[in-house]
Amino acid sequence: DVKVYKGTAKPKADAEVLKAGVTDNNGDFDLEVPPGDYYIVVSAPDFNVFEQAVKAAANMQPLAVAMTVKSIEMVVDVNAGQNELGVDADSSLTTDTITGDALLDLPDNEEDLLAYLTELAAARGIVDGELNIRVDGFENTYLPNRNEIQEIRIVNTSFSADGGGTGPRIEIVTRPGTGAWTGNVGFNFADESLNARAPLTNGPKPASQTRNFTGQLRGPIVPGRITSTINIENRESESEGSQPIRAVTVYGPVNTGVTSISSTRTFRFGPNLTINKVHSLVSNFTYSDTRTENAGVGGFNLPERATNRKGHNWTLQMTERANFSSRLTNEFRIQVRRNTNGTTPVTNAVAINVQDSFNGGGAPNRSSSLTEDYVVGNTLRFQATRKLMLTMAGEAEYHGR
Repeated sequence: DVKVYKGTAKPKADAEVLKAGVTDNNGDFDLEVPPGDYYIVVSAPDFNVFEQAVKAAANMQPLAVAMTVKSIEMVVDVNAGQNELGVDADSSLTTDTITGDALLDLPDNEEDLLAYLTELAAARGIVDGELNIRVDGFENTYLPNRNEIQEIRIVNTSFSADGGGTGPRIEIVTRPGTGAWTGNVGFNFADESLNARAPLTNGPKPASQTRNFTGQLRGPIVPGRITSTINIENRESESEGSQPIRAVTVYGPVNTGVTSISSTRTFRFGPNLTINKVHSLVSNFTYSDTRTENAGVGGFNLPERATNRKGHNWTLQMTERANFSSRLTNEFRIQVRRNTNGTTPVTNAVAINVQDSFNGGGAPNRSSSLTEDYVVGNTLRFQATRKLMLTMAGEAEYHGR
């Protein structure tokens, strides 16, 4: 409740109120008064009253009001029945929600966050099958970092309109962030120098090398309006393998190792837009490509039997979230995904397999594939009463290959 009085002195109990109003769900209020001196009083349940003398003028800056919480006194009685079990009538038996300061306990990186959510789900009884995690309504997507998360819901039941029969799950809701630019960079390098030698061998250790790089940058492009997250990840490995080629060919015996090369590059760009006080748009674009060379070589398989594999995929996700009021929210989401993969033999020839001697010629696994997925969905939630929430949801999917 906001009340405005004339003058700069603290009003008496029977003083006449010049203007009165209430804030919206975001704490904003707007009262029009002529230029002059006024005294403003702001009050809310469980908060101390805010009072301040204000000089109103044309084109004045918005007034910032900081409310402080009232002190709370609590008396706890310990009795013989303290170990009895009970259920709060206002608590949900099907959904647990993590918000606010509780999110500060989340791990910073994706691997630790996944392990944390798995333990959290097991503690809530979600133990059957693979853990189902949704980010802004989408499955099989990235895990956001701690600063991007607004809310985590642990849904213990599959009887939910927006569940789609997928069973218990964890839902993560991200938010358009604010604040300063932040980032982190990580690099990992390893080779065969510290590896143990294979048993019963006297030759050199198999050559191997791993090079991993990850980087993330996050911050406001337009403060208070547009925030973006940029992730770059590059993983490369070269490994001779633990099983070198030991074969007897028409040209003589072969005892050598072949280096297999694999690399994965991933780029993610996630701009989040605050349209107005009601609507916000969360988007995410991910592109990745993979490459593998000299696969399928070792044992009796000669280097000419190797295959090379290439693949790339991209995913575009957009979620429009509307908070019409504290009781009514709507979420509209779109996803487009495209995957391309191909496997090519190094040698284009007839396969020649001599049992217990060598396998040469061409590899028999040339293939290519293209898949496309489209998802459109909408979820409407209405808090009818303190104890009753109604959820209506619909989703359409198209899968082509």
